[in-house]
Amino acid sequence: ECLKCYSCDGPTDCAHPRQQLCPQNNECFTVAQNYDTKLNGLRKGCAPTCDRVNIEGMLCRTCKFELCNGETGLGKAFEKPAILPPQRPFGMCF
Repeated sequence: ECLKCYSCDGPTDCAHPRQQLCPQNNECFTVAQNYDTKLNGLRKGCAPTCDRVNIEGMLCRTCKFELCNGETGLGKAFEKPAILPPQRPFGMCF
């Protein structure tokens, strides 16, 4: 099963990325300069690993589902997991 990912190169291009059909065994990636998810990233596309596409000194993350690297922003790969509400200790139900 081949993924579709957003693809772009450079901050200007990444404001309007195009969709790309990836080769098999590729994931979607986003390269960014920091964790500000409002930025559009520096590079997006398909790659087997981040090693092949990262820019030195930058952050790179991959994700494994359709268009997960985000048309705008940095995409799902960079979203921090939601903080779970604290659990009540057992035996506290009155």
